[in-house]
Amino acid sequence: MIANDSREKDSLSHPEHASHVNLFLRKDVCALVDKKILYSFCVRKWEELEQKDGEYNPERHDPIVLKAAGRKFGITPEEAGIIYDQELAVLTENAITGKSNYVLTPRLKAILDRERKERFS
Repeated sequence: MIANDSREKDSLSHPEHASHVNLFLRKDVCALVDKKILYSFCVRKWEELEQKDGEYNPERHDPIVLKAAGRKFGITPEEAGIIYDQELAVLTENAITGKSNYVLTPRLKAILDRERKERFS
């Protein structure tokens, strides 16, 4: 059992073996990330880019923000996006149901409006 544990640790430390990492282990890694801190980090990065460029550009800004979040939290950009979406869903549901004072930002309102149009068009 100890030898097996050693192999798992070795496979995690070598990028060429990354494809063999157990999905369960990745879920454990993601579970260690504080969702609220990652969410706040992403929001700040998007605000910085929006201010710099004058508007929110999802095709350009989303990959930049999620890659930066992945680097900061030691996860992949895809995992950062999933964690962000999970926290956003909780905050949005709480705002809609009145369980919190969270106010939907103009950027978030625009995203939700766009998604509604795509779903119901």
